[in-house]
Amino acid sequence: MVVSGISSLGRLAALALLALALHPASAAAACGNGYVNPVTRENCGSDPATWSSAWQANRQDFTYDTRVLAGYSSRTSVNIGETIHFYVLSPPSPSGYDIYFYRLGWYGGFAGRLVAEVRGLTSRAQPPCEGQDGGTVNGYLTCRNWHASYSLTVPAVWISGIYIASIRAKAVPPDASPRQAPRNYAHDVIFVVRQDQRHADFIYQMAVATEQAYNSYFYGPSLYDFQTIAGYTAPVAKASFERPFDALDNLQFYRYELPFIVWLEKSGYDVVYSTDIDTHERRAPLTSQYKALLTSGHSEYWSKAMYDAVQAARDQGLNLGFFSGDTLYWQMRLEDERAPTGDSTHNLQDRVMVVFRHPYPPNSHRLGDPNPDPAQQTINWRNFPVMRDEEALVGVHFTHPVNCPEHVASWAGFSYPPLGDQPQTAPALRVPSQPLTVADAASWVYEGTGLRRGDEVPGVYGAEADAFERSVPAQPCGRSPQDPPARPPAHRAGTLSVFAQGWFDAATVSATNHITLIPTRVPANSVVYQACSGAWVFGAGDIMWANALNPSFILGQNYVSAQIQQMTGNVLNVFAGRQAPPPTSPSAACVGSFQPALEGVLPSILDDD
Repeated sequence: MVVSGISSLGRLAALALLALALHPASAAAACGNGYVNPVTRENCGSDPATWSSAWQANRQDFTYDTRVLAGYSSRTSVNIGETIHFYVLSPPSPSGYDIYFYRLGWYGGFAGRLVAEVRGLTSRAQPPCEGQDGGTVNGYLTCRNWHASYSLTVPAVWISGIYIASIRAKAVPPDASPRQAPRNYAHDVIFVVRQDQRHADFIYQMAVATEQAYNSYFYGPSLYDFQTIAGYTAPVAKASFERPFDALDNLQFYRYELPFIVWLEKSGYDVVYSTDIDTHERRAPLTSQYKALLTSGHSEYWSKAMYDAVQAARDQGLNLGFFSGDTLYWQMRLEDERAPTGDSTHNLQDRVMVVFRHPYPPNSHRLGDPNPDPAQQTINWRNFPVMRDEEALVGVHFTHPVNCPEHVASWAGFSYPPLGDQPQTAPALRVPSQPLTVADAASWVYEGTGLRRGDEVPGVYGAEADAFERSVPAQPCGRSPQDPPARPPAHRAGTLSVFAQGWFDAATVSATNHITLIPTRVPANSVVYQACSGAWVFGAGDIMWANALNPSFILGQNYVSAQIQQMTGNVLNVFAGRQAPPPTSPSAACVGSFQPALEGVLPSILDDD
């Protein structure tokens, strides 16, 4: 094993301190929109020689194939000074494999900085992953029997952020002819570095639970797959974090979250990072250290502890920025993983995700949550017996496709696992994102954009979107007679603004890849309101909002919009105290329904005609 150059953690500490000395605060201020904080110092004061776009392996030069090279970490996040362990399956090779550690951010547009590298690690086989509780509704696959391959103690000079352990190796492809040349393989392990004691304007919550829910193929089924139990078909109900991710360059984090993070750090905001699992486990109130909690991308799965913590924080004055879509749609539970034998490096706490999708009690077909606690049912938050509509917190909720076609966009151009010598290609949306239409042009969110009512911003609402719904009974496409009434958030009178809307077309894709668009009139909305505590809450209502802030590192299309950048900046500047919030009265009545006063300035958002 060779740890050399900037990879030496001791030398890294010295280099980081030297870089800060050589690059004065004025340089950091100019780079970070005039602001100086740990994030701008990291992005602008670190050694530019370490800035690199190589954190993402070029698909023409590297192959992602978890049958050959794969790994995962003992935790989704780790605090400064703590140790995180990596479990790597690597091909037999005299040269072993390498790990390159990158922090993701702005870094002059490179989006990453190489902070450490470890070369020549000894290749090691791992035992087959184990099935737990097979033949029952509790069955899942876990790789908790893998042995630790490398351990990293996070240096004190690193700052909070989202990091990648990029694993690289060279090997002959599986089932290849003996004379076939070796390929370069890559695999990414994404983890968050926290700074638990640091105060910052924002804490960003990465959606690792939703990412895990969709993780399937070689290392076990996802929570969207099915299993056969005693002759009946039932959804897979458990997924372990103790396993690698498949199709690493197709992760939703790269598609939907990373553009937000790059833009956030480019704009000079002071932010620390965490995961939704950290929110679940957190004991200190969020209001004690931060001004706002932010999400982006696809933040679909929340536990009761998460919902309780964020709702309590809002009611204590913490601003909430949901720059995400399909937020808080499903309740999940977290269980501990079982202890493996012979390896004490594994973290067992909250490592198994549980979602049964049907309420207690289980029926004769094994469908149903076996937990009788009505508050813990792993179903949609708005449904009986949980009855905690996410709209009451986010301001919008997912318009699930009942009575209308599915409006989740389909994907094209991605081959996994790789076939022969065919290179992997980037995924792309088959159906273009829909425009955002200005509804309430008087909203402070539009300040400085020049937008007027009826103006359109193209390419904002895509893939999965949410809508604001009144609390009165309604039957638009996306609603079912069995649905409970929507629950708009309690707010200060006159502050709730459904400031934008859009409509979704669904798509069907034939076996020959012919696309047919189906008009559905499924609504999409963006909302802002002031909670009764004085906290502001923003609900973007779509998982692709971040793609309008910064070019995607995965999608082939470019959806960047100067208007969306300005709108997002307006919201974050109010959250951070950079600009004065819109004037409101602390004595304004606290109301919990749609305000009739807004009816005159808003289009008929939910009318189905």
